[in-house]
Amino acid sequence: REFILAGKIRGEQIKDDSITGTDVAESSLRYTIRDVSSSSSVLDTDYCLRCTQSSSMTVTMPAKSNTTGRILVIKDALGQAQSNNITVDGFESETIDGAANYVINQNFGVAIFICDGINGWMVISR
Repeated sequence: REFILAGKIRGEQIKDDSITGTDVAESSLRYTIRDVSSSSSVLDTDYCLRCTQSSSMTVTMPAKSNTTGRILVIKDALGQAQSNNITVDGFESETIDGAANYVINQNFGVAIFICDGINGWMVISR
């Protein structure tokens, strides 16, 4: 069974682990994870971005108009954010918690965002 959010697939219910072949709880979900090593825009299929940057990078969020209720996770996967910041930028003039951008600058830092479709993206966990 697939779960739909704002007309796009966000997670897929699974009954067994495709890696180990073991059974898992029916309520388990799997989400997409994409590695990015340089500046990138969030894709429609993204849920979690693992940043593997060797220099500072920018992740541009999608427009708020199409993403009400969408959750995105952005993670410094290699522990490089203190020297190679990850700047999360709002789409065009849109904001993140009222600011033009949000910076992940702690090694192995992570931020979870949700879009309300009105004010834009909000940080719900750091």
